Formats: sequence, C-alpha cells, structure tokens
Amino acid sequence: EVQWVAEMAAAASPQCQGQRVRHRADTIYLLLMGGRVLAMQTGFALLEAAYGRPMNAANIMMKNIMDLLLGAFIFYVCGYEIAFGSPTEWIDISDFDHAFWFLQFTYATTAATIDS
Repeated sequence: EVQWVAEMAAAASPQCQGQRVRHRADTIYLLLMGGRVLAMQTGFALLEAAYGRPMNAANIMMKNIMDLLLGAFIFYVCGYEIAFGSPTEWIDISDFDHAFWFLQFTYATTAATIDS
C-alpha cells in the first residue's frame, strides 16, 4: 500500500473510517469523468442543433436540458435501483455513494440525449 494512503487512513477520525467507501482520489476521478460525459452531452446538443434549421435550435437545446433534468430525477427514483439493485435512500443518505451515482447518471442521460 502506498505510504500516503496509509497515513491518510490513519489520520481519519474513527467515525469516518467505517463509512469511507473509497479513497478521495477515486471520488475526484469519478466526478471529473462525469463532468467530461456531461461535456459530451452538450457537444451532442450542439451537433444536433447544427444539423437542424436555425429556428429550431432553441427547441433542441430545451429538449436536451429536459432530457438531463428528467433523466436525473428518474435515474434517482428508479434507474439506480434497476441498474444496481440497491435503492437510493430518500432520507438517510450517509452511506450512499454520490460520486458513483453522478457518473452513472451522466451515462444514462447522455444515452437518452443521443437516442432522442
């Protein structure tokens, strides 16, 4: 094991050590990759608007924003449970892995945007 990882794990408070799902670097990596996938989604929206008539560009952008917002809500409510078998908690979210959810949500909504 890498020395600095062991030092960080030893420095964590006892309350946090049991709930620590993964290392901070993994979380940052998941968030950065999710951001890249969202950037791909905006690129798909621009590509779709470029191939349409200019008067339809605003409608295409609004459709893609609604794909993102509705996709986030639906993936939170039922998509994560369907994909991974563990439901998202509405009230107690202390053990829920938000970074992993964010990455998977970006994949799901980008697929919906490409399909629509």
